[in-house]
This record gives sequence, C-alpha cells and structure tokens, in this order.
Amino acid sequence: MAYNEQIISTDVLIIGGGIAGAFAAIKAREQGDVDVLVLEQGVAGFQGRASYGTNIMRCVLPEDDIDYAVWGSTLQTDFMLDQEYARDCIEESPKIINDILEMGGDFDRGWDGKIKWMKMVTDVAGFYQRQAIWSPFGSYKHVNHFVAKAKADGAKFRDRTLVTELLTDEESG
Repeated sequence: MAYNEQIISTDVLIIGGGIAGAFAAIKAREQGDVDVLVLEQGVAGFQGRASYGTNIMRCVLPEDDIDYAVWGSTLQTDFMLDQEYARDCIEESPKIINDILEMGGDFDRGWDGKIKWMKMVTDVAGFYQRQAIWSPFGSYKHVNHFVAKAKADGAKFRDRTLVTELLTDEESG
C-alpha cells in the first residue's frame, strides 16, 4: 500500500481527535488568530478512548482532598507519574468542568438539577475517585459536540492520518 506523504505547516498541531483533542483545539482557537490542525488516525470522535471510555469524567472538586487524589493517582500508575504535574491537573479539574459546561457539554443530573457525582472504586485498595457520567450516557454525542464546536471555531481536522515524522521550526519561536 502506498502512502501519500505530505508536509503540513500549522501554528498548533494536536494529535488525537477525541474529546481531549477537540477541547484543546477550542482552547487554542480562543487564544487568537492561530492555525489549529487536529490529526486523527481514524475518524475524529469515534476512535481511541473516544469510542468507548468517555462516558465518565474524573474530577476532584474543591471540597475533596487533593493530597488523597494525588496519592491514589500515583498508586494507580505504579509511581510512573510526575506528581507535581498531576497535582496541577487535579487542582485545575473544577475549572475544566466549568469550561465544559459553558461550552454546552453536560453530565447526568439528579432531580434537583445538580450534576450526579459518584465515587467509583479503583484498582487501588481504599482509593475512590469522583466521577460524573456524560449525558447522554453510552453515546458519542458529547464527543461529537466538542469536535463540531472546534470545527465551527475554525480548527481544521484531518481524519485517517498517520504521523511518521514530526519536525518543528525552531526559528519561529
């Protein structure tokens, strides 16, 4: 099978067209007039984790114990984790939830209209993590919502793309 090799130039390159890649594209476009390109090996929103693992989202809320979350995350990764970076991500997770809601994403809600937070068992004894279930559960709609928003905001997507070599222009800064 012959491959069509192309050289592409862009300001921001995002590899992966799932919910994280689409969210990153939206945030990058918010920074101003930048060229954003998202590359996906399959079809954006339908491959990788986006296809089966995004029905839940882990979050540590301000009232949760951050040290406990870092401890459990560290154990879950067999200590193969930059704990300072993990702490930064964990502390930022409530802001990310708010950004998702402001962008039109949603989670299952109780009769009172509040997000239903669940504490889920993990593979680390004694460590539970708070999670919300995307709405609607079991569909791609929440992923495709963010892919569509990123496209509407001007991000470009290329499906079925394989990155074999990545070069950067050191002089452009």
